[in-house]
Amino acid sequence: MVQLVLSVATILLTSSAPAGNAPVIPKDIEQAIRTRVKNGFAPSIVIGIIDENGSTVMGHGWSKRDGGQKVDGDTVYEIGSITKAFTGILLADMVTKGEVSLDDPIAKYLPDDIDTPTKDDKQITLKHLSNHTSGLPRLPSNMAPDDSDNPYASYTPEQLYEFLDGYAMESSIGVKYAYSNLGAGLLGQILSRVADQSYEKLAWDRICKPLGMTSTFGSITMDTKSHEAQGYTGATEAGHWDIPALAGAGDLVSSANDMLKFVAANLCIDHCLLKEAMTLSHEPTTHSSIPNTQVGLGWHIRDHKGRKLIWHNGGTGGFRSFVGFAPDKKFGVVVLTNTGSLGVDDIGFHALESEIELETRWDEPLVKVDQKTLDSYVGYYELKPGFVMNVQTKNGMLTVEPTGQQVFTLYPKSKTEFFLTEVEAAGEFIVDDKGKVSHLIWKQGGAEQKAPRQENYTPPPPKKEIEVSPKVLKQYVGKYELAPSVVFDVTLKDDQLFVQLTGQPSIPVFAEAQDKFFYRVVEAAITFHIEDGKTTALTLHQGGMDQRAKRMTDKDS
Repeated sequence: MVQLVLSVATILLTSSAPAGNAPVIPKDIEQAIRTRVKNGFAPSIVIGIIDENGSTVMGHGWSKRDGGQKVDGDTVYEIGSITKAFTGILLADMVTKGEVSLDDPIAKYLPDDIDTPTKDDKQITLKHLSNHTSGLPRLPSNMAPDDSDNPYASYTPEQLYEFLDGYAMESSIGVKYAYSNLGAGLLGQILSRVADQSYEKLAWDRICKPLGMTSTFGSITMDTKSHEAQGYTGATEAGHWDIPALAGAGDLVSSANDMLKFVAANLCIDHCLLKEAMTLSHEPTTHSSIPNTQVGLGWHIRDHKGRKLIWHNGGTGGFRSFVGFAPDKKFGVVVLTNTGSLGVDDIGFHALESEIELETRWDEPLVKVDQKTLDSYVGYYELKPGFVMNVQTKNGMLTVEPTGQQVFTLYPKSKTEFFLTEVEAAGEFIVDDKGKVSHLIWKQGGAEQKAPRQENYTPPPPKKEIEVSPKVLKQYVGKYELAPSVVFDVTLKDDQLFVQLTGQPSIPVFAEAQDKFFYRVVEAAITFHIEDGKTTALTLHQGGMDQRAKRMTDKDS
């Protein structure tokens, strides 16, 4: 029998034993971490807790699915958006030193030739960027990744400034919380300009070095490489993320031991370095869209029955993280894992406040399925015309790749039933009376769909790009309404057509015909409709569906 977790015989637990009266990791949390790793949901999870009496760290699992190293408090993980808390503290530090003011408009620190966005005669301030009330979108529309596994790497400061220059604000400024990686990344850029040094150097000089955080950097370096964890999405290796232009939004990597030093400083345990800046960062500045939660400078502040819980989580392609603390108890926690498929917020909040329940659906033992049975499920299953579920095995686990989507890992509920962790969905393989797999039943959103197995299915060949004149491309530029408040924004830059759907980044499309264009990052295409020489609509072809979007007039816009 092949265990559906790791290709090693055992899973090892490492921990630093509590010294004296140091806090003890609760048994239910230890069991939850052990089970989630054993079930294969995560290659590893590390948790660290701290109070005035000391700290305790427990690492469970391995740095890689095929073994790697035992994880411990020094194992380095991407911490993603927890970086925003660092950015908030950097802002607070500059405020306390008189270098900037929270209410300074961003135009004061941007290049003079940028027409900085405004709305209703109101300007975006540094505080607006830090507490997500800037009105800026989640991501800039001119962000078109060269590598989908490392989506921020190719985005440059010049592109950031180009986006901001004359950007027409759709949302009001300083009114409504709307989480924005763009806003936090822009704040990091501005603080770097003020300090005249890179974001990584700024964070090192003002936070990491004073606190002795020697494993916290802007990316995996040679100094941390021997201790790094490999990130995964399910059974599939994920690339490390580099975020140069928007570093303040999520570029840092760290370890549990380093993050406990960070928590200790926020709680003013042992020493009170950066006390003034950290205290300022903890002060509420606005309400968020999360129930019972306000926002400070980079931090979220949850009210749990009158107790203040200050926290932030993070996620990149192959990692999830959580850091939080309760100031009145002088207690804090950090949780790190090298999977992008399963969050650890529930562990973190439960450690902070035991009344906040753990997620239990991940903690039931999974059924073991032998490799021969897994191999028998490999194949293509057609859910609907043009939409196929590609089932394969990887690292002793079953995966499914729906047409035009990412690869998901399937976890066994029984010998024939498997489920996903990212969404509420499951698949059941049906075996006929001859012992042959005949079809897959896909269960999602309360519906069940039959997907017959395609014995002679051949994936379509890669599409070939043809050349279309700039004059033809120009006639497609405009906005197309798919549904109320859901719009395709088609733009042209350097003879390259880009399409942006509301709330998503701008993505290049490539011509396969004069009026039809395909995406390379997803299995989808767009056809433009022309009547009397004018473009009147477009149709999105994706997942076996055709969705028409009418071109908007200036009045509609």
